[in-house]
Amino acid sequence: MAYLNTYPVWEVDKMKSEMGKSLMAAIQAGDIDAVVNNDYYTVTGRATNEKAILVANLIWRAKGSYSDGSNRRIMRSAVKNGQIDLRTLSDNLAKRRPAEKREHLSPPLQISF
Repeated sequence: MAYLNTYPVWEVDKMKSEMGKSLMAAIQAGDIDAVVNNDYYTVTGRATNEKAILVANLIWRAKGSYSDGSNRRIMRSAVKNGQIDLRTLSDNLAKRRPAEKREHLSPPLQISF
């Protein structure tokens, strides 16, 4: 977990825990629910990497919107040379975020910046 919170670029092969491996698999699969419901995000205080939190908030906010499919494609293509660059991923997701907030679903992350 310290690795996930420390580095802005995650190397997929460095994930040793089931939590880390399942998070990487969820991102590679473009599975929004599996990403935001991963223990890294759901356990209060565990996720402290601002870019990782931003990624989760962006994909959750767009879930069910016209941006949903684009976000899934962006996530599936996020691994380059065995790495996920959180800045690049969050920048690409932010370009396609919906303008309106989804009030009918509360996000799994209650984190404000």
